[in-house]
Amino acid sequence: MKRIVIIAPAFLPIPATKGGAIESLIQHLIKENEKQKKVHLTIISHYEEKACVLSKEFSNTNFIWYQTTG
Repeated sequence: MKRIVIIAPAFLPIPATKGGAIESLIQHLIKENEKQKKVHLTIISHYEEKACVLSKEFSNTNFIWYQTTG
């Protein structure tokens, strides 16, 4: 199975708990891939507790979280 890494932009998390056009589009891609199981996704996203909890629903996607300081 092919592997794809997506690095999310800015400060909004994926799954898109705080909205965002790009974040919502990536979430849609994740959900569709869960149905079709074509690739294994790794998402690098800004950490947010609710998004982290929701990410557990996806078996074909791995999440790597980061936090910014400042």
